[in-house]
Amino acid sequence: MNSILSFQMNSRVESFALGAGFFSMMLLLELLMEDVWTTYKPYLPDGIALYMCLFQFVIITLLSSLSDFILQSDVTNPGESRSSHAESGHRIIPQQPEEDCRSVWKILQERYIFWRSYVALAFLVFLSTAISNEAVKYVSYTVKVVFKSSKLVPTMIVSTMMGNSKKFSAFDYFAALLICGGTAVFAYAGQGDSSHSKAEHTAMLMGMGLLLISIFADALVPNAQQWFMTGQDAISETQLMQRTNAAGSLLLLLFMSVSAQLGPCIVLSIQHPYVNLNLSGIGVALFFGVFCMTRLIKKAGSVFAVGVSTCRKVVTVVLSYVFFPKPLETNHFVGGLLVLGGLILSEIVSKLKPRSVEKS
Repeated sequence: MNSILSFQMNSRVESFALGAGFFSMMLLLELLMEDVWTTYKPYLPDGIALYMCLFQFVIITLLSSLSDFILQSDVTNPGESRSSHAESGHRIIPQQPEEDCRSVWKILQERYIFWRSYVALAFLVFLSTAISNEAVKYVSYTVKVVFKSSKLVPTMIVSTMMGNSKKFSAFDYFAALLICGGTAVFAYAGQGDSSHSKAEHTAMLMGMGLLLISIFADALVPNAQQWFMTGQDAISETQLMQRTNAAGSLLLLLFMSVSAQLGPCIVLSIQHPYVNLNLSGIGVALFFGVFCMTRLIKKAGSVFAVGVSTCRKVVTVVLSYVFFPKPLETNHFVGGLLVLGGLILSEIVSKLKPRSVEKS
């Protein structure tokens, strides 16, 4: 009994630490990213959203590879595999050229099967990050942040469909809808007045459409990550980050080279070297944030992790108005109250559930 309580306490402490780590790192990321969009806005090329995503993919690949190497070196004996072959006593028989060709083809097929899932996940991550960054061209950065908070409901639905979590009650969905409704009100505040031209309204709708695609990917990514890290063939957080971002780096680098969007971005890095510090800082912050998030997904599930992400966005928006002042309207406060009400209702429902189980 005591050991179970101790495990639960340690699990809660670790979950809190992971949530705090994710919270702080993503907060730093949002501030650095908004600084890029505000400080360097006149100089940003068309492919800057893809360039940001490429920076993130590459840095996360390098850091996760380093982390995985350090972890593997602690538990692996470098001479083990060689000695096992030597001790087996089996003689290696050279293969014929035809057999070599077949074995190479078989290896390629196995590699394709192995990597295609990570390529698909990398594509979803790309939709989640690069497209949302692209949307900032059409809507304000604050709109992007609060609009993406509505991914909670799709995540809950996808999680239930994939069997990653139990079915949610009507109160759970109502609380999530309050949060989504609040973010929608907050997002539209100050955006839909009649003083905006038709072109501005069209741009706003374009940005909203891109954000909807990004939210759909947001709902799939954490559930897919949870699937990779559970079950018989489960992998570690660093392995998942390494493989996904390596695939994303290669595909995005190829796409930007073919579409001629890489050159202007490199010119930006040369002419404005300080922007590289922002982009590198974004990549490092994202690495630690993603590590905390993937571990939180593995421990507590995708929906809980997305809930933490949603709470983090509230503070991000507040700090955005502190560091980058913008006009406040009544709808901002109405939207904020709806989000707060949804969070409070969600907390009340989560506390009532254990009691109902104990009574039954």
